[in-house]
This record gives sequence, C-alpha cells and structure tokens, in this order.
Amino acid sequence: MTKFIKILCLMFAVVIGSVGMSARADYQKGADAYGKKDYATALEQWTNVAEQGDAVAQFNLGTMYYRGIGTPKNPKIAANWYYLAAAQGYAKAQHSLGILYENGTGVPKDAKSAIKWYKLAAEQGNADAPHNLGVMYRTGNGVPQNPKKALKWYRVATRHGSPHSAFALGLMHSKGDGMPQDYDKAVKWFRLGSEMGHIPCQFNLGKMYYFGDGIQKDYIRAHMWWDIVARSGDEAGIKTKDIVAKKMTPSQLEKSEKMARECILKKYKDCYAQPGSSKQTKPSSRVNLSGTAQPIAGFCLSGTKHSHSPIASNCSYAYEKGKYQTAFGEFQLPAKRGDADAQFNIGQMYLRGHGVPQDLETAITWYTLAAKQGHSSAAYNLGVIYRTGKGVPKDTKTALKWYSAAAKLGDPDSAFTLGLLYQKGDGVPKDYKEAVKWFRLGAEQGHTSSLFNLGKSYLLGQGVQKDILYSFMWFDVAATLADKAAIQARDTAAQKMTAAQLARAKKLARECTLKKYRGCEDQNTLF
Repeated sequence: MTKFIKILCLMFAVVIGSVGMSARADYQKGADAYGKKDYATALEQWTNVAEQGDAVAQFNLGTMYYRGIGTPKNPKIAANWYYLAAAQGYAKAQHSLGILYENGTGVPKDAKSAIKWYKLAAEQGNADAPHNLGVMYRTGNGVPQNPKKALKWYRVATRHGSPHSAFALGLMHSKGDGMPQDYDKAVKWFRLGSEMGHIPCQFNLGKMYYFGDGIQKDYIRAHMWWDIVARSGDEAGIKTKDIVAKKMTPSQLEKSEKMARECILKKYKDCYAQPGSSKQTKPSSRVNLSGTAQPIAGFCLSGTKHSHSPIASNCSYAYEKGKYQTAFGEFQLPAKRGDADAQFNIGQMYLRGHGVPQDLETAITWYTLAAKQGHSSAAYNLGVIYRTGKGVPKDTKTALKWYSAAAKLGDPDSAFTLGLLYQKGDGVPKDYKEAVKWFRLGAEQGHTSSLFNLGKSYLLGQGVQKDILYSFMWFDVAATLADKAAIQARDTAAQKMTAAQLARAKKLARECTLKKYRGCEDQNTLF
C-alpha cells in the first residue's frame, strides 16, 4: 500500500509565540527571511535560536535539512535536529523522527524506535503519527501484521482528525480486510472522512450509494458525491458521475447538482438527508427590503453558537402552518427569559406583520436584544435596515457596526456586504485593503460572491498585490460552486496565463478547496 510520508507544515503565526523573549527577534528574522525565500538567512537565524534550545527552531532546521531548503539535503543532520526537538516533547518532531526511523532515512531503520516516537506524538494529539502506526500494523512494515492493532491506531488517528485513517477504516470494513466484511461500518467511516473533505472517502461514499452497499441504493446521492469529487478535478469522479447521470432523469440530475452545491457550501456537513424526506423547509431569516431574497438556514433557529431553544421545532411547525398567533405565543416566554432565537423570531414576526401588526421599530428592538447576545442573523438584519434606511433614518455608521458584529459571528453575507461597501466607497471612504479583509473572511466560509470578489481583487491589484495565480485560484474555487460569473472570469484569466502558471493555479485551487478555503494564500509556511 502506498503511504504518504508527510512532514507537517509549520505555521509561523502559531509558533512565533512559543519562542522565548531573548530569541524572538532572531526567530522572527528567520521567519521573515523564509517568507521571502531567503533561505540562507532563515537557516542562519534559526540556527542561532535552535542552539539556545528552542524546539520549534530545531524542528524547522530539521525540515530544511531533510528537504534541502537553503542547504544541501542531509538526513543525518535533519535527524539530529528532530531528535533535539522531539526530546523536548515537540509532537511534530516526534512524528517526523518516527518517519525517519520507519524508513531508515538518516538513521538506521528501526521499527521499534519508529513506534516509540509515533506513540509519543500520538499521545499529544498528533493525527498523522497514529495513522502511520495503523499503516505499519496493517501492512506488516517492520512489525508482524496485526489488523486488530491497525484498527486501534486508525481509530485514534480518526479521533484526532485524520481523514486518511477514516478512509483506511472504510476500506478495511468494505473489503473485509482482516475482519468480517461490514458495509454499514464502511459507510460510517467513509462518511466521516467525507465530512473532512477527503476526496477518496467522498468517491467511495458515492460508490456505496450507487451499489446500495450498507445504505439504500440512491443514484441521486451517488451522483451528488461523485459530482463533488469531480469538481476537484478528479478523473474517476468525472467518469463515474457521467456514468450514473445516464441512468437519471433531468429532474433527478438537477436535484443532485443542487445538492452537491449546497453540500460544498456546508463544507460537506449534514449532506445525508434523503431526497424527498419529510424534514421541514424553514423560511428565510433575512430581512428582504430590496426584493432580492437572501436565504440562510431557517426561522425557528439560530444565528448563535448556542444550542437551539427546546421549543424550536414546535415553533417552526406552527409558523409554517400559518398559525402565526400560536407561534408568537410560544416565542413570548423564552424571549422574555432572554432566549436569543426567540427574540430574533419575534423580531421577524413584527417585521413581516405575521400574527402581530407590522411594526419595524418593535422589530428593531427585538433584533437588538438578540444581536447583543451574539445572534448573527439579527445583527445582519439590523445592518440591512440601517443601511437602506427603510422605515428608519439611514445610518451607515450603525449599519457598519451591525454588519461587522454579524461577520465576526460567522455570517458570510455580512462579510461580503462590508467588502462591497469598502470596495465601492459606499457610505465609507473607499478602502481596497479593508474590502479584501472582509471578502477573505466571507471566502473562508465558502461564500461564492466573496470568493469571486477576492479573485477580482487579485486580478486588478486592488488591496493586494496583483497576482494572476491567486486570481485564477479564487475564480476557479468559485466556479466549482457553479458561479457563472466566476466561470467566465476564470476562463478569461486562463487565456493570459502560461501552461505552467495554469497548472500551478489549478493545483492551488484544489488544495484550497480541500483546506475548506482557509489559509489558501499563506506562503509563510514551512513544509
């Protein structure tokens, strides 16, 4: 079995704080130099810090010597630096040292030592170390083959967030590899890996739906998962998607493609409800003063990070049945007790005149109560009301306040709106850098328009350095979400690029999608 050997990336923004005050300046000089690809200076500065005993700098040096970054490759020196960091308990170094011992790189090949260092890293929550242990015991690499131990370590790695281990567990159960074949358990593990954006898991989950193995046979779901895989550029996903499409009606295809887009936007979470299920559809929780719908998840629910009100499902049912007075009555007590969802819902009803006389001023009162408790949809609605000045004096400053509050609570529409305001100078001084900041925040949540505008910013050099690679990357990511403008912009940008640039940009886009749109522009990482 082929195994990926990985030296985990080191993010400067995370590790700088771990350096002692006396060495921080030198460490930062090394970090800055590395970001500028001045590897010789980075090596010199980090050596100074590492010789003072800093484990992070020691790990960095190990990686530079291992990969030949700014210095000839030297696995033996790499092993020495990794050992010094690992001996201080640095989990990434322990994992890397385990890899060296497992493969006999820079040190004698020694499965016992590899297992020792992998276990130490695993005890600290490192996900790749227990995965590698699972691989060793599954394949019998340096140790007697032992499926039971392989399962144990794969499960540990999965609990630590390893999609590769979830995939391995799915394969073992689906094939009966070292255990009785169990499709139900295979689906469980493939599903878990799929939620982490793992393409092989998503492909195999589609396969389970296609054949009805461990789950009800469902071409719509099979097509949905293969469509998601195909959008990453995976050839197998493209082929299988086209195969199952021939067995589907146009309406089934339309439904599946819509589900795939929604699943991507939800970052692969909660994509399993069967089509045509009785799960209720909830009305929009957005203010709609412009006539343009701005839907998000529903009415009797939340923009908060807290659990829903225990009466939420009943409220939603009453509202959707048009029993507005019943719903309003059910909201009253929890709202008075400070339940943000109930306060928000009462605001909605006053805004719309459902069950009560329409009263924008009262709606604002309830939205404000909910927003102050961290309800993002309430904060967004207040932003819309004060920005448009519909029913209240127009107040850009107050609108910005509420949009900012909602965006910081994780509302992508608010982040996008702020980006537009600063990009156009709408009620605020034009500020492209500030616009990019908010577009980026929205993009990290998979907001298509934010993704598109971030690509546009890189294309025009507005607020960021002009960069055709990043421009194409963001357009391509938005295009996978079926944004027509992004598809056109991506294809136009491609005509201005060399073959090498195009290949690199496509790779960046695939990686960005796998990283769920976060850290896609971060060049200050050490691999």
